[in-house]
Amino acid sequence: NPYLLLTSKSVMRGFVIQPTVVSNTPNVCSVDGFKVNMLAVGTCTLTASAPGNSIWLPARSMTNSFVITA
Repeated sequence: NPYLLLTSKSVMRGFVIQPTVVSNTPNVCSVDGFKVNMLAVGTCTLTASAPGNSIWLPARSMTNSFVITA
């Protein structure tokens, strides 16, 4: 199973908020933590985001897709 690695350019500045990853296509792929489970042939679309805190504003969400062929 693929494993997602997310980093922040602001780690050295104290940005330690854990990002979240969700599947927009749960019938094709699911997410368990940062592990992607491929469930069916089709396009898997994932969205990653990081909430804000008392210092940092929330990061904008990023969405990307890939195709599962077999």
